[in-house]
Amino acid sequence: MANVGEILREARQEKAISLREAEEATKIRLKYLEALENGEYDQIPGRVYAQGFLRNYAKYLGLNVSELINQFKEEYPPEEEKIIEELTTSVPAPSLKKSKILFIILGVFLILWSMNWLYNHYKPLEQTPLQSSVNEQTTRPQSQITTPPPASEIGEIEGLEIELKLDGRCWTNVVIDGKDNFSGILNAGESKVFKGDNEIYVKLGNAGAAKIIVNGKVQPSLGDYGEIFEKTFKASDYNN
Repeated sequence: MANVGEILREARQEKAISLREAEEATKIRLKYLEALENGEYDQIPGRVYAQGFLRNYAKYLGLNVSELINQFKEEYPPEEEKIIEELTTSVPAPSLKKSKILFIILGVFLILWSMNWLYNHYKPLEQTPLQSSVNEQTTRPQSQITTPPPASEIGEIEGLEIELKLDGRCWTNVVIDGKDNFSGILNAGESKVFKGDNEIYVKLGNAGAAKIIVNGKVQPSLGDYGEIFEKTFKASDYNN
């Protein structure tokens, strides 16, 4: 039975499509298409990207996407499954005596950790009545004071401002007013702000992991995990 890479290559060659043509049509870089056809998945930055690229490439070639994804998972299992398989096949079962020692060590560790957590959790709550009264007196006047918003927050944002917030690993490319600004991988929990005068082009390799805020307005869902998203945002569309 042919592997995933061979199926992709044969389908492309039967349709007389070059890798360069496939790159332009799918927006997937040529070196990643070659990696898929050669089964060199470690050349692609992450399992999620490899699966997303495979889905888009298979759909472009008119292949059965679900069957190829299932075969891909068999050929390229997650790292966790590989580790478990290696451990179960190469590591002998520990003796009963060693297991008891491990359980005792684990129990002692859990007890110490619990005591440390309780101490750190409840220690800040201990304060004298005098401290409580002082805290109330110092916080009440402050709660009544209102400060005007800074001048930068009044009125519309000039030009175009795009904020990217990530909840997963995502390759990102940004071009501002025709000039390359950023190209690289952003990780979960990161956020980045881009400002331009007229337009900002954004391309994402993992649409489901990103949220875009344009001039303070949250944009609709960009797509699913592993899907590619690209769009040119224009200042004239958001400052009217």
